[in-house]
Amino acid sequence: MAFPMPPPALPSGFPEPREALPVESADECSDSDDCDDFHDPDDWDGQPREVVFPSDSPLLAATYESSDGLFDALKEFCIENRMGLITLRSQKDKAKTRTIKYELVCDKSRYNPRESTAKIRNTTTTKLAANCPFKIIVQSLQTNNYEWSMRIVSPLHRDHGRSKNLTEHYHWRRLTEEQMNLLVELCLDKTISCRSVHKQLCQKWPKIPIRRTDIYNWRWKVNQTKRQGYGPANDFVRTLSESKKVWIWGLDWIGDEFRFRNAAWGYHKGGKMWQQFSSCLQIDATYSTNCYKMPLVTVVAVSSEKTSMPICYGLLNNEQVASFEWFLKQVSRFQRAGIISPPEVVITDKDDQLRNAIRQVFPNTQLQLCVFHINSNVVLYIKKWWKKANGSLDSDMDDDQDNADAADVQELERGNTKVKDMKNAKLGPLPKRVLNTRAGMYLLWRYMVYTRSEDDFNQAWRQIQQTFPRQERILRYLKDTYLPLKREWACCYTRYYRNFGLITTALAESNHHSLKTYHLSLRSDLPDVEAATASQTDDKRQLYKDKIQRANTTIRNQFSGRKWLGQLPLTVTRWALDQLDEIHRLVESSEVSKKMLPPCTGSTKTQYGLPCAHRLLELALQDEPLKKEDLDPFWHIKRSRDIDDPLLQIKRPPMRIPKGRPRNSEPFGNERAIPEQEFAPQGSTRSGVQRSARRNYSQFELGPTLDEEDAADLHDQQLRRKRRKVAVSVTSQAARQQAKRQEDTNKPIERHSALEVEENPEITESSPAKETGKEKVGDSITVATD
Repeated sequence: MAFPMPPPALPSGFPEPREALPVESADECSDSDDCDDFHDPDDWDGQPREVVFPSDSPLLAATYESSDGLFDALKEFCIENRMGLITLRSQKDKAKTRTIKYELVCDKSRYNPRESTAKIRNTTTTKLAANCPFKIIVQSLQTNNYEWSMRIVSPLHRDHGRSKNLTEHYHWRRLTEEQMNLLVELCLDKTISCRSVHKQLCQKWPKIPIRRTDIYNWRWKVNQTKRQGYGPANDFVRTLSESKKVWIWGLDWIGDEFRFRNAAWGYHKGGKMWQQFSSCLQIDATYSTNCYKMPLVTVVAVSSEKTSMPICYGLLNNEQVASFEWFLKQVSRFQRAGIISPPEVVITDKDDQLRNAIRQVFPNTQLQLCVFHINSNVVLYIKKWWKKANGSLDSDMDDDQDNADAADVQELERGNTKVKDMKNAKLGPLPKRVLNTRAGMYLLWRYMVYTRSEDDFNQAWRQIQQTFPRQERILRYLKDTYLPLKREWACCYTRYYRNFGLITTALAESNHHSLKTYHLSLRSDLPDVEAATASQTDDKRQLYKDKIQRANTTIRNQFSGRKWLGQLPLTVTRWALDQLDEIHRLVESSEVSKKMLPPCTGSTKTQYGLPCAHRLLELALQDEPLKKEDLDPFWHIKRSRDIDDPLLQIKRPPMRIPKGRPRNSEPFGNERAIPEQEFAPQGSTRSGVQRSARRNYSQFELGPTLDEEDAADLHDQQLRRKRRKVAVSVTSQAARQQAKRQEDTNKPIERHSALEVEENPEITESSPAKETGKEKVGDSITVATD
């Protein structure tokens, strides 16, 4: 016979668990026996009750200089007796300058009932106690020297009991100036919910009488005050045009009406991220964000830290091709305004309207489908259209075997949710045989999606057709819906696109989820949507900065000291270093096993912008490290200055060789008349320098160590320069004589001069000879035509 095990002994000093009735809050429970009483002893029994004012109460025996002092004392009395008062009517003096009388009644009474004036529906906001006669008069009399006193007309309460809480009375829920300042500050923050605002107020002032509905009302009033009297649509357009955070915006107006159907806008911080990460974009729409039920379309860029960054928002009237085309044209205009390169890859779900609009606006962009949505739809249709052995559909019957099969499918679905990147897809070899179940069919389909080989893709599709010939409807759905678009979702094709390994729109979906945390709902208006998007952009930008700063300050012990990386651990992101480390392991394994690397497909460079294993092996043989230029700028930690300043992208014009005269040559008409060999040998050591660039040495250049050879060379230079001056003067004189003789004979004369030819001093100093044939004067030769 089995005996029950005794309960384990409690540690010494540990209190025994007690048994008691539940209470509203822990503050209501005390050590006394009052907690055992579930009912309130002050519950109303339905009888009229009378409020007793003590005879020594200052409210009856004293007077007050101001009405505020009397009302404060009356408020304390009302709180003690758990009741509330309101002003029924007031009376002013004859001059109408100040109030001298107030009639106060119970706030739960109804002295002047009125019919509802609502046009659509009748309201039911009537008072609870219609016949409560409680009444007090507060007045300022001349007999009391115009001081304030109180008089009781009726102390009887009827048709209601004592108040349970002060929040039942609206006038007791008025806040002080300090409380209002904190409330306004909290209400302006879109990330704080009304529930959190109420909790913070109650923590700071534990006895504050305020309801959660009051927070909603106050937040609405704060937003109305912020709009400065404009309506929601007016304030939305004003914010887009005047806000310093908004970078660029556009509206699609309806004809001549002052009404817009579509809107698009972007922020400066999103534009900065767009300039740096423009290769791969994700576009998706979310709903339930505004009271107009307009879908909110978001264009998301993916950063090097694998974080999402919204770069453009759009509110569209519908999800037709025309609306999407208008929105994408605005995106294209934003792109040109920011001097941003067009996207290479755009990942979307299977929305044909959006995809057609992308093809029209960005014809050179590669479209890619989200693998997660495709797998979810395939699982849904496999469950819906699976045909059993007896010919019935899966929805008609259910048994234990079907439950086990469904469990296998759910396990595969959970694996699908974990695949957000191509590197997360772990596949083994293609199974040669699978069970004829839903899980077996989905296993082969999953292999088709994630395999890297096109041959394996085709083999898996043939195996599906051969293994499941009875599932004609499912096979027709796969063949007609997804196989024509296989180049947009199959990893064996998308690995050659610059998508940085992204195969899903998980980042766009997470961006939508974070946007909903700013308390957007079907009650939100257009200014609320704009405020939420602005806050989200700021937070996403700050998140990226925090990750980059952490990457800059983190000591990378794992990658330090590796010569093949060079300075990359300080200049690129950690994700790129992890990818390079995996590629380098392939190189090391090939060297250890002494096997050749497989042929290069170029997918690593094309998809990730990283060097492949063959490039790493080539650099290792040359004993050279990787450089920053070997990686795509997408992975760089520090932004290029060309991105921030477009003027730095402008380069200098190409340098051309001037078409001037060649070296050691003179223009026509000044050729040398005497061969250079006939000249006297030069004594200068600077014969290779052009004459126009030659000059005498200065004393500073020569210095105190001037030898005799340099001195002789200097003397020769001065002598030759003096001879040239004399030759030039003689040549000019001979030219004048020849011109005079030509005038006399009227015969043309052909003259060739060489001013730089050095002549013999004897010839230079002699007078010019006059001959009818040829005559040689100075350094000029004149030939007569006759």
